[in-house]
Amino acid sequence: MKIAVICAFPAQLNPGMLSVDLAFQDVILSPAESLDVTYFCAEREFDLSIDNNDTFLHYNFLQSQIQLGEFDLIVYWGDFLHWIGYFEHDFSFRSERIDLAKTKTQIADLWYQLFFLENKPELQSRAVIFGGTLYGLTATQLTDQRYFAALNNLYSRAQSVLMRDGLSASVVSTFLPAGQTTFGCDCALLLNSQALCKRMNAKLSSPPPERYILSSFSRSGASFVLNSFAAYLASVAGLKLRRVNWLDKSGVPGLAVKLNLIKNATYIFTDFYHLAVSALREHVPVLGFGNATSDCYSTLSDKKKEIFFRQSLASENYIYTEKLIECLSSDDKLRDKAIRCVEVLENKSANELVFNTIDRHKLRAAQALQICLNGGATTRPLIKSVT
Repeated sequence: MKIAVICAFPAQLNPGMLSVDLAFQDVILSPAESLDVTYFCAEREFDLSIDNNDTFLHYNFLQSQIQLGEFDLIVYWGDFLHWIGYFEHDFSFRSERIDLAKTKTQIADLWYQLFFLENKPELQSRAVIFGGTLYGLTATQLTDQRYFAALNNLYSRAQSVLMRDGLSASVVSTFLPAGQTTFGCDCALLLNSQALCKRMNAKLSSPPPERYILSSFSRSGASFVLNSFAAYLASVAGLKLRRVNWLDKSGVPGLAVKLNLIKNATYIFTDFYHLAVSALREHVPVLGFGNATSDCYSTLSDKKKEIFFRQSLASENYIYTEKLIECLSSDDKLRDKAIRCVEVLENKSANELVFNTIDRHKLRAAQALQICLNGGATTRPLIKSVT
Protein backbone atom coordinates (compact mmCIF):
# COMPACT_ATOMS: atom_id res chain seq x y z
CA MET A 1 0.00 0.00 0.00
CA LYS A 2 1.28 3.44 -0.95
CA ILE A 3 0.51 6.18 1.55
CA ALA A 4 0.95 9.93 1.12
CA VAL A 5 1.30 11.81 4.41
CA ILE A 6 0.61 15.53 4.07
CA CYS A 7 1.98 17.66 6.90
CA ALA A 8 2.10 21.31 7.79
CA PHE A 9 5.43 23.05 7.35
CA PRO A 10 7.36 22.73 10.67
CA ALA A 11 8.34 26.39 10.79
CA GLN A 12 11.58 27.06 12.69
CA LEU A 13 11.85 23.32 13.40
CA ASN A 14 9.07 23.64 15.97
CA PRO A 15 9.52 20.62 18.30
CA GLY A 16 5.78 20.12 18.68
CA MET A 17 5.31 19.87 14.93
CA LEU A 18 8.31 17.56 14.66
CA SER A 19 6.73 15.34 17.32
CA VAL A 20 3.58 15.17 15.21
CA ASP A 21 5.40 14.27 11.99
CA LEU A 22 7.75 11.73 13.56
CA ALA A 23 4.80 9.99 15.24
CA PHE A 24 3.53 8.59 11.94
CA GLN A 25 6.66 6.48 11.70
CA ASP A 26 5.74 4.95 15.06
CA VAL A 27 2.22 4.14 13.92
CA ILE A 28 3.27 1.94 11.03
CA LEU A 29 5.11 -1.36 11.39
CA SER A 30 8.53 -2.27 10.01
CA PRO A 31 9.32 -1.92 6.28
CA ALA A 32 8.54 -5.62 5.90
CA GLU A 33 4.86 -4.72 6.09
CA SER A 34 5.05 -3.37 2.51
CA LEU A 35 3.78 0.08 3.41
CA ASP A 36 5.36 2.66 1.14
CA VAL A 37 5.10 6.02 2.92
CA THR A 38 5.90 9.36 1.30
CA TYR A 39 5.84 12.61 3.24
CA PHE A 40 4.69 15.81 1.57
CA CYS A 41 4.80 19.47 2.48
CA ALA A 42 3.08 22.09 0.32
CA GLU A 43 5.67 24.79 0.93
CA ARG A 44 8.98 23.26 -0.15
CA GLU A 45 11.10 20.13 -0.30
CA PHE A 46 13.44 19.54 2.65
CA ASP A 47 15.04 16.98 4.97
CA LEU A 48 14.90 16.60 8.73
CA SER A 49 18.47 15.60 9.47
CA ILE A 50 20.87 15.15 12.37
CA ASP A 51 23.82 15.68 10.08
CA ASN A 52 24.66 15.06 6.44
CA ASN A 53 24.66 11.29 6.96
CA ASP A 54 21.46 10.75 8.93
CA THR A 55 18.11 11.88 7.53
CA PHE A 56 15.08 11.31 9.73
CA LEU A 57 12.45 12.44 7.25
CA HIS A 58 12.38 13.64 3.69
CA TYR A 59 9.49 15.91 2.70
CA ASN A 60 8.57 16.08 -0.97
CA PHE A 61 7.30 19.39 -2.32
CA LEU A 62 3.58 18.99 -2.96
CA GLN A 63 2.65 21.24 -5.87
CA SER A 64 -0.10 19.42 -7.76
CA GLN A 65 -2.95 16.97 -7.29
CA ILE A 66 -1.29 14.85 -9.97
CA GLN A 67 1.41 13.87 -7.46
CA LEU A 68 -1.23 12.18 -5.28
CA GLY A 69 -2.83 10.07 -7.99
CA GLU A 70 -0.60 7.04 -7.42
CA PHE A 71 -1.35 6.68 -3.68
CA ASP A 72 -3.84 4.29 -2.11
CA LEU A 73 -4.31 6.54 0.91
CA ILE A 74 -3.84 10.29 1.29
CA VAL A 75 -3.37 11.07 4.98
CA TYR A 76 -3.75 14.64 6.21
CA TRP A 77 -1.69 14.43 9.37
CA GLY A 78 -2.36 16.79 12.27
CA ASP A 79 -2.34 20.56 12.62
CA PHE A 80 -4.89 23.08 11.24
CA LEU A 81 -4.61 22.08 7.57
CA HIS A 82 -8.33 22.44 6.76
CA TRP A 83 -9.12 25.53 8.81
CA ILE A 84 -9.46 28.70 6.78
CA GLY A 85 -7.73 30.58 9.60
CA TYR A 86 -4.62 28.47 8.92
CA PHE A 87 -4.82 29.43 5.27
CA GLU A 88 -5.14 33.13 6.05
CA HIS A 89 -2.50 33.43 8.77
CA ASP A 90 0.00 30.69 7.92
CA PHE A 91 -0.17 29.07 4.49
CA SER A 92 -1.03 32.19 2.49
CA PHE A 93 1.49 34.36 4.33
CA ARG A 94 4.41 31.96 3.83
CA SER A 95 3.42 31.14 0.24
CA GLU A 96 3.50 34.83 -0.68
CA ARG A 97 7.02 35.10 0.72
CA ILE A 98 8.20 31.98 -1.13
CA ASP A 99 6.81 32.99 -4.52
CA LEU A 100 6.29 36.73 -4.93
CA ALA A 101 4.78 36.19 -8.38
CA LYS A 102 1.76 34.29 -7.04
CA THR A 103 -1.42 36.22 -6.45
CA LYS A 104 -3.65 35.61 -3.43
CA THR A 105 -6.20 34.01 -5.75
CA GLN A 106 -3.61 31.59 -7.09
CA ILE A 107 -2.49 30.70 -3.56
CA ALA A 108 -6.10 30.08 -2.53
CA ASP A 109 -6.65 27.86 -5.58
CA LEU A 110 -3.56 25.87 -4.64
CA TRP A 111 -4.74 25.41 -1.03
CA TYR A 112 -8.12 24.11 -2.17
CA GLN A 113 -6.54 21.77 -4.70
CA LEU A 114 -3.88 20.30 -2.42
CA PHE A 115 -5.62 20.25 0.96
CA PHE A 116 -9.23 19.67 -0.08
CA LEU A 117 -8.61 17.79 -3.36
CA GLU A 118 -11.16 20.13 -4.88
CA ASN A 119 -13.04 18.70 -7.88
CA LYS A 120 -11.39 15.29 -7.38
CA PRO A 121 -13.99 13.08 -5.63
CA GLU A 122 -12.02 9.93 -6.43
CA LEU A 123 -8.98 11.30 -4.60
CA GLN A 124 -11.18 12.53 -1.74
CA SER A 125 -12.45 8.98 -1.27
CA ARG A 126 -8.87 7.91 -0.49
CA ALA A 127 -8.39 10.59 2.16
CA VAL A 128 -7.84 10.04 5.88
CA ILE A 129 -7.91 13.09 8.14
CA PHE A 130 -6.25 12.38 11.48
CA GLY A 131 -5.36 14.67 14.35
CA GLY A 132 -6.45 17.89 12.68
CA THR A 133 -8.39 20.63 14.41
CA LEU A 134 -11.15 23.08 13.51
CA TYR A 135 -11.86 24.42 16.99
CA GLY A 136 -11.58 28.02 15.74
CA LEU A 137 -14.16 27.54 12.98
CA THR A 138 -17.02 30.08 12.92
CA ALA A 139 -20.33 30.35 11.12
CA THR A 140 -19.06 33.47 9.37
CA GLN A 141 -16.16 31.49 7.91
CA LEU A 142 -18.58 28.84 6.69
CA THR A 143 -20.62 31.44 4.82
CA ASP A 144 -17.79 31.38 2.29
CA GLN A 145 -19.56 29.05 -0.16
CA ARG A 146 -16.38 27.70 -1.71
CA TYR A 147 -14.88 26.87 1.68
CA PHE A 148 -18.08 25.27 2.96
CA ALA A 149 -18.41 23.11 -0.16
CA ALA A 150 -14.75 22.06 -0.06
CA LEU A 151 -14.87 21.13 3.62
CA ASN A 152 -18.17 19.28 3.27
CA ASN A 153 -17.11 17.38 0.15
CA LEU A 154 -13.76 16.23 1.55
CA TYR A 155 -14.99 15.24 4.98
CA SER A 156 -18.14 13.50 3.78
CA ARG A 157 -16.22 11.47 1.16
CA ALA A 158 -13.08 10.68 3.18
CA GLN A 159 -12.47 7.15 4.43
CA SER A 160 -12.02 8.43 7.98
CA VAL A 161 -12.08 11.72 9.84
CA LEU A 162 -10.59 11.62 13.35
CA MET A 163 -10.01 15.07 14.85
CA ARG A 164 -7.56 15.85 17.62
CA ASP A 165 -10.01 17.48 20.06
CA GLY A 166 -13.56 16.94 21.17
CA LEU A 167 -14.76 20.36 20.04
CA SER A 168 -13.53 19.79 16.48
CA ALA A 169 -14.98 16.28 16.52
CA SER A 170 -18.37 17.73 17.42
CA VAL A 171 -18.20 20.27 14.58
CA VAL A 172 -17.10 17.65 12.05
CA SER A 173 -19.87 15.26 13.08
CA THR A 174 -22.36 17.61 11.41
CA PHE A 175 -20.72 16.84 8.04
CA LEU A 176 -20.76 13.06 8.45
CA PRO A 177 -23.34 10.29 8.76
CA ALA A 178 -24.84 9.93 12.23
CA GLY A 179 -22.93 7.63 14.53
CA GLN A 180 -19.59 7.86 12.75
CA THR A 181 -16.61 8.26 15.09
CA THR A 182 -14.90 11.64 14.67
CA PHE A 183 -12.76 11.95 17.81
CA GLY A 184 -9.12 11.00 17.25
CA CYS A 185 -6.23 12.51 19.18
CA ASP A 186 -3.24 14.77 18.80
CA CYS A 187 -0.74 12.93 16.60
CA ALA A 188 2.08 13.73 19.03
CA LEU A 189 0.44 11.46 21.61
CA LEU A 190 1.40 8.53 19.36
CA LEU A 191 5.11 9.40 19.33
CA ASN A 192 7.38 6.61 20.61
CA SER A 193 9.65 8.92 22.58
CA GLN A 194 11.61 6.04 24.04
CA ALA A 195 12.66 4.85 20.58
CA LEU A 196 13.63 8.37 19.52
CA CYS A 197 15.73 8.94 22.64
CA LYS A 198 17.36 5.52 22.22
CA ARG A 199 18.31 6.34 18.63
CA MET A 200 19.84 9.61 19.84
CA ASN A 201 21.40 8.06 22.95
CA ALA A 202 24.94 9.17 22.11
CA LYS A 203 23.80 12.79 22.11
CA LEU A 204 21.86 12.68 25.40
CA SER A 205 23.23 13.48 28.84
CA SER A 206 22.62 11.25 31.85
CA PRO A 207 19.63 12.25 33.98
CA PRO A 208 20.58 14.38 36.99
CA PRO A 209 20.35 12.69 40.39
CA GLU A 210 18.17 15.40 41.93
CA ARG A 211 14.44 15.90 41.36
CA TYR A 212 13.61 19.00 39.38
CA ILE A 213 10.86 21.05 37.75
CA LEU A 214 11.23 21.81 34.05
CA SER A 215 9.77 25.05 32.74
CA SER A 216 9.46 26.88 29.43
CA PHE A 217 7.40 29.98 28.63
CA SER A 218 6.85 32.52 25.85
CA ARG A 219 3.47 31.81 24.20
CA SER A 220 1.15 33.72 26.53
CA GLY A 221 2.87 37.10 26.52
CA ALA A 222 3.59 37.05 30.26
CA SER A 223 6.96 35.31 30.42
CA PHE A 224 8.37 37.44 33.23
CA VAL A 225 5.38 36.75 35.47
CA LEU A 226 5.31 33.06 34.61
CA ASN A 227 9.05 32.56 35.10
CA SER A 228 8.87 34.36 38.44
CA PHE A 229 5.88 32.28 39.57
CA ALA A 230 7.64 29.10 38.44
CA ALA A 231 10.64 29.99 40.61
CA TYR A 232 8.34 30.68 43.56
CA LEU A 233 6.45 27.41 42.99
CA ALA A 234 9.72 25.49 42.88
CA SER A 235 10.72 26.95 46.23
CA VAL A 236 7.33 26.02 47.72
CA ALA A 237 7.67 22.49 46.36
CA GLY A 238 11.28 22.26 47.52
CA LEU A 239 12.59 21.34 44.07
CA LYS A 240 15.23 22.69 41.73
CA LEU A 241 13.95 24.64 38.72
CA ARG A 242 15.45 23.99 35.29
CA ARG A 243 14.50 26.04 32.25
CA VAL A 244 14.53 24.85 28.65
CA ASN A 245 14.16 26.86 25.45
CA TRP A 246 11.38 24.91 23.73
CA LEU A 247 11.78 26.90 20.49
CA ASP A 248 15.56 26.80 20.15
CA LYS A 249 15.52 25.56 16.52
CA SER A 250 17.66 22.53 17.43
CA GLY A 251 15.63 20.12 15.28
CA VAL A 252 15.42 16.38 15.90
CA PRO A 253 18.55 16.19 18.10
CA GLY A 254 17.17 18.99 20.27
CA LEU A 255 13.77 17.30 20.45
CA ALA A 256 15.40 14.15 21.81
CA VAL A 257 17.27 16.18 24.43
CA LYS A 258 14.04 17.91 25.47
CA LEU A 259 12.20 14.58 25.68
CA ASN A 260 14.96 13.27 27.92
CA LEU A 261 14.54 16.28 30.20
CA ILE A 262 10.76 15.83 30.23
CA LYS A 263 10.96 12.14 31.09
CA ASN A 264 13.24 12.80 34.06
CA ALA A 265 11.36 15.83 35.41
CA THR A 266 9.19 15.68 38.51
CA TYR A 267 6.83 18.35 37.18
CA ILE A 268 6.49 20.53 34.05
CA PHE A 269 5.44 24.20 33.97
CA THR A 270 4.73 25.63 30.52
CA ASP A 271 2.57 27.76 28.25
CA PHE A 272 3.52 25.69 25.17
CA TYR A 273 0.77 23.42 23.93
CA HIS A 274 2.93 20.55 22.69
CA LEU A 275 5.26 20.65 25.66
CA ALA A 276 2.18 20.05 27.82
CA VAL A 277 1.03 17.27 25.46
CA SER A 278 4.48 15.67 25.63
CA ALA A 279 4.57 15.85 29.43
CA LEU A 280 1.21 14.13 29.88
CA ARG A 281 2.12 11.52 27.27
CA GLU A 282 5.18 10.71 29.39
CA HIS A 283 3.06 10.63 32.59
CA VAL A 284 4.72 13.72 34.07
CA PRO A 285 2.34 16.06 35.98
CA VAL A 286 2.13 19.45 34.30
CA LEU A 287 0.83 22.92 34.99
CA GLY A 288 -0.28 24.62 31.79
CA PHE A 289 -0.66 28.39 31.58
CA GLY A 290 -2.66 30.46 29.12
CA ASN A 291 -4.90 33.47 28.68
CA ALA A 292 -8.58 32.86 29.35
CA THR A 293 -9.47 35.70 26.99
CA SER A 294 -7.44 34.36 24.07
CA ASP A 295 -9.30 34.68 20.76
CA CYS A 296 -9.32 31.80 18.25
CA TYR A 297 -8.20 33.76 15.21
CA SER A 298 -4.82 32.05 14.68
CA THR A 299 -3.11 28.69 15.19
CA LEU A 300 -1.35 30.04 18.30
CA SER A 301 -4.48 30.68 20.34
CA ASP A 302 -4.22 29.61 23.99
CA LYS A 303 -7.63 27.98 23.66
CA LYS A 304 -6.10 24.84 22.15
CA LYS A 305 -4.30 24.28 25.45
CA GLU A 306 -7.42 24.82 27.50
CA ILE A 307 -9.41 22.41 25.32
CA PHE A 308 -6.71 19.73 25.62
CA PHE A 309 -6.52 20.01 29.41
CA ARG A 310 -10.29 19.96 29.82
CA GLN A 311 -10.88 16.95 27.56
CA SER A 312 -8.12 15.12 29.47
CA LEU A 313 -9.83 15.77 32.86
CA ALA A 314 -6.91 18.02 33.77
CA SER A 315 -8.67 21.40 33.96
CA GLU A 316 -7.32 21.88 37.51
CA ASN A 317 -3.84 21.81 35.98
CA TYR A 318 -4.58 24.69 33.62
CA ILE A 319 -3.92 28.14 35.10
CA TYR A 320 -5.32 31.36 33.63
CA THR A 321 -2.58 33.98 33.47
CA GLU A 322 -5.11 36.72 34.23
CA LYS A 323 -5.99 35.01 37.52
CA LEU A 324 -2.33 34.57 38.34
CA ILE A 325 -1.59 38.24 37.71
CA GLU A 326 -4.44 39.16 40.07
CA CYS A 327 -2.67 37.23 42.81
CA LEU A 328 0.43 39.42 42.49
CA SER A 329 -1.35 42.19 44.40
CA SER A 330 -1.25 40.20 47.64
CA ASP A 331 1.40 38.02 49.28
CA ASP A 332 -1.35 35.90 50.83
CA LYS A 333 -3.13 35.37 47.53
CA LEU A 334 0.12 34.46 45.79
CA ARG A 335 1.08 32.00 48.52
CA ASP A 336 -2.38 30.41 48.48
CA LYS A 337 -2.23 30.09 44.70
CA ALA A 338 1.19 28.44 44.89
CA ILE A 339 0.09 26.02 47.59
CA ARG A 340 -2.99 25.07 45.58
CA CYS A 341 -0.88 24.44 42.49
CA VAL A 342 1.51 22.20 44.41
CA GLU A 343 -1.45 20.27 45.84
CA VAL A 344 -2.74 19.66 42.30
CA LEU A 345 0.66 18.46 41.14
CA GLU A 346 1.09 16.14 44.11
CA ASN A 347 -2.37 14.57 43.82
CA LYS A 348 -1.17 11.17 42.61
CA SER A 349 -4.66 9.67 42.29
CA ALA A 350 -5.89 12.52 40.09
CA ASN A 351 -2.69 12.46 38.04
CA GLU A 352 -3.03 8.74 37.39
CA LEU A 353 -6.64 9.21 36.29
CA VAL A 354 -5.53 11.90 33.81
CA PHE A 355 -2.72 9.70 32.48
CA ASN A 356 -5.02 6.70 32.13
CA THR A 357 -7.67 8.79 30.38
CA ILE A 358 -5.13 9.97 27.82
CA ASP A 359 -3.69 6.45 27.37
CA ARG A 360 -7.10 4.91 26.74
CA HIS A 361 -8.11 7.71 24.42
CA LYS A 362 -4.98 7.58 22.26
CA LEU A 363 -5.20 3.79 22.05
CA ARG A 364 -8.77 3.99 20.73
CA ALA A 365 -7.70 6.64 18.23
CA ALA A 366 -4.73 4.55 17.10
CA GLN A 367 -6.92 1.49 16.67
CA ALA A 368 -9.36 3.47 14.52
CA LEU A 369 -6.45 4.70 12.42
CA GLN A 370 -5.04 1.21 12.00
CA ILE A 371 -8.27 0.07 10.35
CA CYS A 372 -7.67 2.59 7.57
CA LEU A 373 -4.01 1.69 7.21
CA ASN A 374 -4.94 -1.99 7.10
CA GLY A 375 -7.32 -1.39 4.25
CA GLY A 376 -10.29 -1.94 6.55
CA ALA A 377 -8.94 -5.15 8.10
CA THR A 378 -8.42 -5.53 11.85
CA THR A 379 -6.76 -8.94 11.91
CA ARG A 380 -3.17 -7.78 12.33
CA PRO A 381 -1.88 -5.06 14.66
CA LEU A 382 -0.34 -2.01 13.07
CA ILE A 383 0.66 0.02 16.09
CA LYS A 384 4.27 -0.12 17.19
CA SER A 385 3.76 1.68 20.45
CA VAL A 386 1.42 4.21 21.95
CA THR A 387 3.13 4.35 25.30
